[in-house]
Amino acid sequence: MNDAFVRLFSIPDKESFLNGDQHRLFNTPEEREGIIDELIEFHSISNKLISFKHFDESRFWGRLSCTLLEEDGEQFIVGTISDVTIQQEHESMLRESENELREAQRIAKIGNWQLFNTSKNLRRSEECIRIHGFSGEV
Repeated sequence: MNDAFVRLFSIPDKESFLNGDQHRLFNTPEEREGIIDELIEFHSISNKLISFKHFDESRFWGRLSCTLLEEDGEQFIVGTISDVTIQQEHESMLRESENELREAQRIAKIGNWQLFNTSKNLRRSEECIRIHGFSGEV
């Protein structure tokens, strides 16, 4: 455990963490066990999105990449966790906005389309497809 890990999880000090319940960084014991099971089966995890808990119980989104290693008969995990809370919030807001646009187009019975000149691809909204009676891509 390095200083960056301590800061990321808002751990007051390393000793209190090491002498306490390290499982508390996960939202549920099942989530932690799922990570351990995946590490045992595949020996590594790459860029997995996980909801973690700070030491004060507040939550944040992290991307975990790690490897299960064995040295001198002992197993340990080496890896990184990146805080991606802001990105997850932005993605959630974008999905919500897209859903609201779809619903507004459905209610107003309007759609939109966009032609990409270089690739000659045509992108249409669900409502545009419905209005014009297309059953699939043209």
